[in-house]
Amino acid sequence: TRNRQSAFDSAINLLSYKDRTEKQLYDKLKNKDYSDTEIDKAFIKLREYGYLNDERYANHYHESQVRSKGIRRIKLELLQKGISNNIVNEVLASNKYDEVSSILHIMEQRYSDADFSDEKQQRRIFGFFQRRGFSYDDIKSAVRIYAKNDKFQE
Repeated sequence: TRNRQSAFDSAINLLSYKDRTEKQLYDKLKNKDYSDTEIDKAFIKLREYGYLNDERYANHYHESQVRSKGIRRIKLELLQKGISNNIVNEVLASNKYDEVSSILHIMEQRYSDADFSDEKQQRRIFGFFQRRGFSYDDIKSAVRIYAKNDKFQE
């Protein structure tokens, strides 16, 4: 007889620390040497109790990241976390968000003293936002609004 907790109990323990995607939880349980059968049984129960829900996870993740990251980056991160493409697209479609206002919000905090007429600084700012998954057009619109001057370089 084994003296270890069931896959279900182990999963509950892991989920008590933080919400996880099915893939993340599966990987953790697999590392603890649980069989696929044990994990499948545990997942059925976890879904029944509502403890395991990739759609809810994706919605919460989107809400927590949308002020600091663009949709592209959020989508990539959710896919990397094992959320299905269908769920990711559904969540992003149902949570439309104005990326320009996110960029403006970050600019306010981070680039309040930036010189938007300086081309080098402008490239640095664009790079910063592009790495966070914002589209070039949204960044350009936000910079135009924020710079409030005609020195903006096309």
